[in-house]
Amino acid sequence: MPGDVIIALKTAQHDLGEITPEGFFARGARNPTSGERNPVFLHSDSSLVELSKQAATKASFAAVTTAKGERQPKIVTGIIVTGDIFIASEQKKNELRKRFAADAVEMEGAAVSQVCYQQGVPLVVLRSLSDKADQNARPDTRRFYETASRNSAELVFQLVGLLKQF
Repeated sequence: MPGDVIIALKTAQHDLGEITPEGFFARGARNPTSGERNPVFLHSDSSLVELSKQAATKASFAAVTTAKGERQPKIVTGIIVTGDIFIASEQKKNELRKRFAADAVEMEGAAVSQVCYQQGVPLVVLRSLSDKADQNARPDTRRFYETASRNSAELVFQLVGLLKQF
């Protein structure tokens, strides 16, 4: 839901693979240095995931105002999938949820995960959702981008504070 915050356990590129008569088969990108294929799912650093969860308990997230009233954003630990297209289709969202067990879809996270994986750099991808990746995605993005941005920044701010303690 818009305003909810996702802490990625892992990421994947949902539009990287091969389409055959039998269907779509996801593949990881090739490491340009070694030529080896990356795994489809790139895992977040478990310590950073745990610190992110702690940061979320300290954060003061902005409430999400909907037609049904205000609600507090949910914090979800799960799977984020990335692609080169903006998803504004209930059907495509459901397909990605089924194929990858995706909790969120966006356009950047797995690309950053890929570079960090190839360079041996620990990471965690954090997202605050601005839309539901359905037919209302475009207007919802305009409506909720400020709340999503504030909630994302709040989580990062709290996470940086915890990282400073180390």
